[in-house]
Amino acid sequence: MRRRPRSALSLIELLVVLCIIAILAWLALPALHVGFERSASTQMLSNMKQLHLATQQMALDGTTTGDTNIGWPGDLGGSFDCWATNIVNGYLTTNDFCKLLSAHGRITTPGQLPSANTNAVLVYAVSGTSPGDAVFLSSANFTNTPTGGLPLAKDSLPYGQTGFVVFRKGGDGAILGNRQVGAASTNLIGSYVPLCTSDPSLLVSPVALGFTWEQIAAAATTALLILALLAFALFKLTRRPPLSPALQARQILSCMKQLHLATMHMALDRSTTGNENVGWPGDLDGTFATWASKLAEEDYLRPPDLQRMLAGKYGSKPPRKWFPKKDLSIPRENTHPILVYAVREDSPPNSIFLSSANFINTPEGGSVDPDSPLMDGQYFVVMTFSGEGFIVPIQPPETDRQKELQIAKLLSAGTLPPAYLPAEQWAVFARSFAPLCR
Repeated sequence: MRRRPRSALSLIELLVVLCIIAILAWLALPALHVGFERSASTQMLSNMKQLHLATQQMALDGTTTGDTNIGWPGDLGGSFDCWATNIVNGYLTTNDFCKLLSAHGRITTPGQLPSANTNAVLVYAVSGTSPGDAVFLSSANFTNTPTGGLPLAKDSLPYGQTGFVVFRKGGDGAILGNRQVGAASTNLIGSYVPLCTSDPSLLVSPVALGFTWEQIAAAATTALLILALLAFALFKLTRRPPLSPALQARQILSCMKQLHLATMHMALDRSTTGNENVGWPGDLDGTFATWASKLAEEDYLRPPDLQRMLAGKYGSKPPRKWFPKKDLSIPRENTHPILVYAVREDSPPNSIFLSSANFINTPEGGSVDPDSPLMDGQYFVVMTFSGEGFIVPIQPPETDRQKELQIAKLLSAGTLPPAYLPAEQWAVFARSFAPLCR
């Protein structure tokens, strides 16, 4: 029987795949970081545009109505609190205002008015007389000064040293890089006005909900390593060590007992109810397919259990070697590790009903397949019509004395003789012959 090539990944292949994924993720992080920061900066620039439009409309209303309590922050004494209170009074809702002041790493608590210099967006005290290039808003990791701003700090939120965003009174903004800080870049940044101030008693700490990309990379790498260790541990816990030939023989014998019991129940129903559609294989049409289908269709065995028993693996999944497509239909061919013979109701009790596939019964006493991998060629297993099961050694012991003791023990137990006996001696102990099911 040909072995079907395996399709599942081995542990080594799985670990290699996980390592490759971890390396690719680590290599892709800088590009992802740049893309994320660019997207976040663009979103902040849009938020600043909304804040500028609301403030510009408030300033226009102050000019047309003569109301000196509304206008640009510099016209309100440079007070962030006055500007914020007025802008949520008909120009923006409090929740929208808080969202516009938020960004990755600095989230302004919604539902309440924030304080100056605690948000992702810094507000400068521009007034109606300030030039159009005066910086009105900037991201919190940049603070404008008369000399072109303070250098960007690595751990400053929201963008660290990646870059910063500015928005000017005239309505134009820009996303600038780390090297565009200083006196040489004042024409790119804009002219200076001081930051808005706030009542110190109202200052609150920003809510830091974001993570740096270094933290994300470390967490991802750690997660992949933990996943690899869990996969290794799961493999070790679920992997069963290969059974010894003797244990394999006992497992096959146990499966044969289950098959014999189910078939005997089916034959008993035939004799008590007169139902000729059930019975021993030879009482049907002598074919394997009919016997197997009757066991399953008449509810003596479920198809999955029948598959496992014929594979000599009862209690585990059917091996793909004999059931490659995980097909739970009824087996149709007598080509599994356990072979079925066409015994009848009137067969002699010592007729062989089941045998392991490395042994085929014949009128001369049977023959052993020396090339079969079953039980490493050390044993074969048979079960008779009467329900007696035997595990028969194939290879002789190392010494003649051990051979004599083994033969005596087997014969005294009423079992078959060892397969290594000459054919003429085998014939003396041979069981009654029934042909293989077709």
